[in-house]
Amino acid sequence: MLKSKICRGSVFGSYSSSFTGMIDDIRKNLKNNQVNACDVGSLDGKHSFIIAKFGFKVDCYETNSLYINGGNVDYPFIYNNNIKYEKIEVYGLKKRLKLKFNTNCDNITPVEKNFYTDNNKQYDFVYTYRSLSRECYSDITMNEKIKKLKDSVKEKGILYIEYLIETENEKDPNRFLKKGQMEKYFNCKGWKIFYCSEGDYYVKENPNLIYNDFHYHNIGRIKVMKDKNKKLDFYKVNLFF
Repeated sequence: MLKSKICRGSVFGSYSSSFTGMIDDIRKNLKNNQVNACDVGSLDGKHSFIIAKFGFKVDCYETNSLYINGGNVDYPFIYNNNIKYEKIEVYGLKKRLKLKFNTNCDNITPVEKNFYTDNNKQYDFVYTYRSLSRECYSDITMNEKIKKLKDSVKEKGILYIEYLIETENEKDPNRFLKKGQMEKYFNCKGWKIFYCSEGDYYVKENPNLIYNDFHYHNIGRIKVMKDKNKKLDFYKVNLFF
């Protein structure tokens, strides 16, 4: 829970403890001296700073001005399991970069554009945290968004997607995937699937700037490599539940 009227860190909280290990594994997979990365729908840099800390140069694509430039907002604090809105100042990615509270901040470049319509670059590593489900991209079909993610990865590059699986209350096919749907996008020639993980239970999460109440998600994650020589017959997919 935020304890200050000023939020200098990520207004979405800290990254998970496993995220650092995942990025370290990505670096070992790529074996490049200089990795060009893209954080799609980067919010206020929740994950961008740790990616940059590992020496990756990161383009942070984000369309929400609050997350990029900061500003004042009513934030849902939790008191005794009750929600109380209080006005706070959100620093945003650009102002957080000026604080220099993390190493390799110079590796981070904010890009105030819609990745799914405006990006034409390719990267060694593309990461996205639940951007497929964000309402601001809901006018773009799921097929179009995943195609854009795939096209943005260089040969031998890695794509990592955290995504939301549809629930009883969230069934928009442009925003939420059915169980097993994500794997089908990559179970084809030219892609190596390191793993695809989808849960069998809902995770309860506190309200934030995207969801204004307590909410439940079923979460999926997939890590893949683009490999033009990879044939379908040689796929090895590990599913963790």
